[in-house]
Amino acid sequence: ISATDPANPYGVLIPWPMVTEEGRGATRTAGARVVIVNGRAAAWIGRGDRQLIACLPDNEPERSQIGRALARELVELARRAPDGRRGWLIEEINGRPAAQDPASRFLIDAGFAATAGGLQLRVPRRPAIAGDDRGDESDRA
Repeated sequence: ISATDPANPYGVLIPWPMVTEEGRGATRTAGARVVIVNGRAAAWIGRGDRQLIACLPDNEPERSQIGRALARELVELARRAPDGRRGWLIEEINGRPAAQDPASRFLIDAGFAATAGGLQLRVPRRPAIAGDDRGDESDRA
């Protein structure tokens, strides 16, 4: 949900549980989003979608369960992107290069690839629907 959505209790009623090593934390900024898994903030996605602050529990199996759910949600966000983009590049997780953060393993398992620029997800184009103006003729079956 949007970080500024009234349904997001973090930053107003409940303090943000996530802070990077540099002390930067999540904010209720326009364009930022928060992913909530099982009632807890699992991640904050900065405006522009290049920075992610992940907040995974220390203990297993909860850490893996929330990490996998977070990764699945990020893939779904990319698939549902209304702007027609065909992928997502996360440059930074928790204030460091994305591939260096332990949370990256969940994203890689979900389909992101480690690249020189960060973690990249390629999303196939959606098939065009008759009467739909999205996409070009080469996309149509």
